[in-house]
Amino acid sequence: MNKKTNILVMLIFLNLYGLPVYAMESIESSPIKIVFQLIFYITMFTVVIFLTIWGTKIVAKNYKGFTSSKYIDLLDVMNLTGGCKIVITRINQKIYILAVTNNNTNIIDIIKVDEFPIHEEKFNEYLSSCLSKNRNGYKINRKLENLFSNLKDKEGKKDEEKH
Repeated sequence: MNKKTNILVMLIFLNLYGLPVYAMESIESSPIKIVFQLIFYITMFTVVIFLTIWGTKIVAKNYKGFTSSKYIDLLDVMNLTGGCKIVITRINQKIYILAVTNNNTNIIDIIKVDEFPIHEEKFNEYLSSCLSKNRNGYKINRKLENLFSNLKDKEGKKDEEKH
């Protein structure tokens, strides 16, 4: 190190070393008083935690009232990566499937309420019913069936080779 750095370090050390220190008065307390203070602090901590949980539950119950609408029902939301969501809403007897990102909202599909499948059904059956409505649905449906059957055949052959 050169002379200037040595002098700078010494000046900083001497300035910090010479800072006044103030001592606090020691308070003599009995062990019983310390135990009561500890119990008081633990009780207050527990009360604050309880009030926080209780308040959160009340806000959560009443939150639906803040977000509810007279004409729009939110049916389902699915969060995707990258801040994107798929939202299913019901507006005036129609189901809207929306893609919502941070910057915009796009309508994916609009379905009538009576056509919207609420009950569980097999995906292949639902896919074929949707594709049959499409004019090119038969060609696409046939290709998808071939693809799925080929995948099943390959998986079955792999399983047989393992055994």
